[in-house]
Amino acid sequence: MIRRVLSCLLLITLTLPLNARVQVIWGTDVWEGYTEPDGTGFYQELIALIFPSQEFDVEIEYLAWKRVSWNLRHQHIDMTGALHETDDYYLSATPVLSERILALTRNNTPLDMRSSALLKNLVGAYRSGYEDDIFHEIVPEKVTGVPVDSPELAISLLTNNKIDYYVELESMLASKEDTVSSAGLSERHVGTFHLYWAFTKTPKGKYIKTHFDRALETLRQNGKLASLYKKYDLMMPAAMSAR
Repeated sequence: MIRRVLSCLLLITLTLPLNARVQVIWGTDVWEGYTEPDGTGFYQELIALIFPSQEFDVEIEYLAWKRVSWNLRHQHIDMTGALHETDDYYLSATPVLSERILALTRNNTPLDMRSSALLKNLVGAYRSGYEDDIFHEIVPEKVTGVPVDSPELAISLLTNNKIDYYVELESMLASKEDTVSSAGLSERHVGTFHLYWAFTKTPKGKYIKTHFDRALETLRQNGKLASLYKKYDLMMPAAMSAR
């Protein structure tokens, strides 16, 4: 039986065209400066370098983040990025980003992320779909928050005293600095988030991960990776630059 299965796999391999490309389904949310639908952004350029079109056929599925996570868990997509460290998937050998997590507040709001008693008396918010991945990376599990559709909406709610703080990745607030300042709000560094590229725990996922790690190391050695981080004004993770 095993010999028959191996023979079938060998036959399939031999009948594939020599120039057949490996299909890779990449699921992602839309992130400003990272995964713009027009094909621009840091992640877009990174994936284009790692998976050249001559060898790979990368199909992008834009989905809400919770749906991306569900599809990766159920193996409907092959990969996504980027995720905090987890045993649920194969992860890239090094983080692709080390992001600061900020809390956006009114200037007079007392805030201590370690104090559940204090936080229970405040209304916190997070970008919809990121309760587990961002909000509860910083805020204790027993403290609940409210989802908002965008950083812009969070800023509006803060200025109108509807919420007391908003937890977000620094990159998502970078283009909002003038708005934050003019609204009398302040940003506080409350944590650091190491983000990895994630792949399904399947033979195909393992193959794609192995290719990703090797290609990323090649890009690091030839300087193209450093140039890409510089282009988007991003800091290369220490674990990556020290290799």
